[in-house]
Amino acid sequence: LRPLSILSKQDQNLQVLLAPAIAMTPTLEEWGRSVNTAMIAGVTVGLLVIIAAICVAGIMFIRRRNPSSFSKENSEAQIVDEGGRCIEAGVQQSFKSKPKVEAREPVKTEDEGTKLSLRQLERYITKTNDVPDGFKDEYKKLPKPGIGECKVGSIPENRTKNRFGNIKPFDANRVLLDADDMSQSDYVNASYITGYKDVQRHYIATQGFTTLN
Repeated sequence: LRPLSILSKQDQNLQVLLAPAIAMTPTLEEWGRSVNTAMIAGVTVGLLVIIAAICVAGIMFIRRRNPSSFSKENSEAQIVDEGGRCIEAGVQQSFKSKPKVEAREPVKTEDEGTKLSLRQLERYITKTNDVPDGFKDEYKKLPKPGIGECKVGSIPENRTKNRFGNIKPFDANRVLLDADDMSQSDYVNASYITGYKDVQRHYIATQGFTTLN
């Protein structure tokens, strides 16, 4: 080190040694080690992100394949029957039809009627679902809408007068034609409709009729 003399008025013999600042320039080897450390850290973080994404995707896939295993705790409810007892009942997550199984006991819809209390509803649905075609047979027992039958329109000689086979007038309010002789039918695919202020046979409605010839 080169001594530098700083002279002052107080002490001209005081000597102070000063060393110039030495610039610390990193070597090539040190620079390479720092670059390698940064690359290793970046690759590690990237791998962790990829692994986390794969885990999340796997969990979502399993939930979609087996939703019941993840919602079992939230799919149970308590229902109180007529005797005051609590029944653990599972809530259906979908309306997919179940495979037909042998009925545990017969369903007697005629005796039980159609009125059910809320407490009886789940038991009734379970019983009917256990019977093959239980709901289908019950639906067939419902009365058909309308005011009567359509027997006249279904007679073989009158079927050709219906443009559509499933559209026929009711026998109670169908239009009767004046036939010239007994060989001709009084049938036409038309019906009387009540008019304003309940005026009977005020209008004639028809759909899909054909001519007499």
